[in-house]
Amino acid sequence: MSSSLPNVDDVQDLDALSLINPVINGIRQMSISTLLLNNSSSLSLHTTDSGYASAEEGMLIPTVFESVKTYEFIGFTAETSAKVWAIWTDVGPDGPWDFEETARNFIKDQAHDASNLDDDWHQVLQNLGLKEDLYAAILDPAYNSLRLTASAKFWAIDSFQLRFRTLKLYQDKSDERAKLLARKRAGTPYTSLGMHSGEHEASEQAGGCTADAQSLRRSIPTTSLSSRAPQSASAAQSSQTGSVQVATATNHPHFTPGFTTLWKGIDGKRIQHLYNEDSGDLDVSRLYSSWPTDFMGVSGPTLYLSLEKEVANLYAKYAKRRGAESAKLLECIIPNSVITSSEPYMLTGDEWKEFVWTCCHSQRMPKHLRKLNSSRLLTGHISQSRTKSIARMESWEELDDSNFMRVSEGGCEINASQYVFKTEEMMDILADTMEVKIWDVL
Repeated sequence: MSSSLPNVDDVQDLDALSLINPVINGIRQMSISTLLLNNSSSLSLHTTDSGYASAEEGMLIPTVFESVKTYEFIGFTAETSAKVWAIWTDVGPDGPWDFEETARNFIKDQAHDASNLDDDWHQVLQNLGLKEDLYAAILDPAYNSLRLTASAKFWAIDSFQLRFRTLKLYQDKSDERAKLLARKRAGTPYTSLGMHSGEHEASEQAGGCTADAQSLRRSIPTTSLSSRAPQSASAAQSSQTGSVQVATATNHPHFTPGFTTLWKGIDGKRIQHLYNEDSGDLDVSRLYSSWPTDFMGVSGPTLYLSLEKEVANLYAKYAKRRGAESAKLLECIIPNSVITSSEPYMLTGDEWKEFVWTCCHSQRMPKHLRKLNSSRLLTGHISQSRTKSIARMESWEELDDSNFMRVSEGGCEINASQYVFKTEEMMDILADTMEVKIWDVL
């Protein structure tokens, strides 16, 4: 990825086509349709009287990725961006942390946090140095049940990661256009190089706390992606995003005899290389969650899926609300034989409370619960901090029914549940047997 936004060669081409505006104070206004363009010659935009691209759907983007303007783009105020930029320039590119980590560390180092309903989230997010548009998105009451599964610092950092990935998506598109242009000029054929993203942050479905075989042997619908090579969409309206094909639909069938359907909400950039372009194999690692979460107190491969589609919908829509360029709903269809052979363990009652409390505090697991560290599949309710932060509780005995995340399903309020897959062996099995359908979230 080049450091110039957009790529220098791409800028020249877009400028010649009047698809780009001039640089003003380190930022440039571009329409979203241009930012996501695969080929600059394939789009015709309305232009202003000055001859430049219309401001319709406009977005202000920094002209250099590692710049103070990028810190403003991800959601810091101008004043806070200057502070974070000063820290970064002090550390330098050879320092102990990189440009993005500098922003994360700044948030982590702040003294105050919010996690339950009675905390002053508004004041805390302001004190963290966030712009009004970002903390308004985080505090959108439509996502209260989800917001309370984590803390203000968590959602600030998660939102930064969403916006960093969005900016990288725009840059990837620009680099692709520049390479296409160079090959056209050289008269050589061009094959899309795709986009690469190694991030596995938490802007996707995960648990509810943070510390202060083969291809399926059945017919696969043409609107889906299977655990092997993706098939073309022909029976439904479809769109292409990077190397991932998605279908737009309003009603998703979710019962298949002999299979269990689970769901995951995620931002689109995370899954652009969900399938290996050469082999077509599913890369389950793209879906891992960061730790600590309510069912994972130590690092390791962990995949969170939900039994309720509404939970995944909330995660996806909340990601888009906070700055993801696109949000996806993953319909994960797993053979029942895989579920049963993994010997799922359901956490309930006091055992659920103690396990969740221990994971959220990143403490060593008590002896009587250590058997769960090697479990390949754990199930149970998703936790949240409504009246008191789990991370501030002195004992697991303080948890009660109010710490269950609740969602609306079929007109009723229910406790949200999760399936948490663990261990490398389990991930290999899922990569071979799980079918994934990817749906756009509007």
